[in-house]
Amino acid sequence: MREFILFLIALVITAGIFIIGLVIQTIRYLYLGYDLGGWYFALALSLDYLWATLIYGTIGHTVSAITYKKALKGDKYHKLQMKAINFLFRDDKHCEKAHEDEYNN
Repeated sequence: MREFILFLIALVITAGIFIIGLVIQTIRYLYLGYDLGGWYFALALSLDYLWATLIYGTIGHTVSAITYKKALKGDKYHKLQMKAINFLFRDDKHCEKAHEDEYNN
């Protein structure tokens, strides 16, 4: 029960920080002319790590890298998931590249 309460507290804090960050970045974009491409990429990558943690219970890996690793073991579900992810990113080797980046460093 304690872990669940800590999770809820972390979720509320994260949501608050996200909203504040979004407002700050929007102001930087609208009034100061900053490019937000790097911020959006960092946000997307962080969400990918979060989803991997929620789905697979891992720390420090993306869904793409884990999917490739499981597909190599012959799991049919993950082979299909890998095809879908690769299609989504319009790159036939997206999952493979993610796996190499994360597991070979």
